[in-house]
Amino acid sequence: YAERAEIGDKVWEDMDGDGIQDVGELGINNVKVELYKSDHTHVGTKWTDSSGIYKFKDLEPGNYYLKFYITTGSDYLFTLQDVGANDKDSDANPSTGLTMVTTLSAGEVDHTWDCGMYKKGKIGDYVWEDMDGNGKQDDGATGISGVTVKLYYWSGIYITSKVTSSTGYYGFDVDPGDYYVKFLKPSSEWVFTSKDSGANDNIDSDASSDGKTVKITITSGEEELKW
Repeated sequence: YAERAEIGDKVWEDMDGDGIQDVGELGINNVKVELYKSDHTHVGTKWTDSSGIYKFKDLEPGNYYLKFYITTGSDYLFTLQDVGANDKDSDANPSTGLTMVTTLSAGEVDHTWDCGMYKKGKIGDYVWEDMDGNGKQDDGATGISGVTVKLYYWSGIYITSKVTSSTGYYGFDVDPGDYYVKFLKPSSEWVFTSKDSGANDNIDSDASSDGKTVKITITSGEEELKW
């Protein structure tokens, strides 16, 4: 008689999208996890508890793999795979939710099979004509359409561009991380208004004289719609 084995661990929200379970990142409740033998025989199904924990117990020694599921309607995505220490990284393939095959020996308790998930965030807001030049949206002026806004990683790598709408709005859907945006003047006649005038981030201008913003840090699901 072979002593039984156990496999499991945690599904967590990867707030910064780095693929590692950092301090303060919490588990995700009610995520479906399936266990299979290496020959694709289904062994069992579990759902994570309120702390994101799941476990498969009383297993025969042998070769197994896991499949994690994105809950329908949750907007979660799988984070990066295998980027850190085995007990703190995510083991799910970002495309399939599948792990690699692992061998459980008799009596082994392997609680290192984790899965990180995150949600897309948003960066955006409004480009407007500052009629009184005070750097605040307080003069009843309207938005400026057709302005190109470029999105960059904070490291300086260009990602993509948007053009403001007929009412001056733009927006980017982004993964967690550090970014900045750069506004391009529609023509040489335009000048950027004063930056960070006043205490209200929702109505001031965030562009420097070269059109760039400061660093914008986005966490899982965060919407920064004030740039």
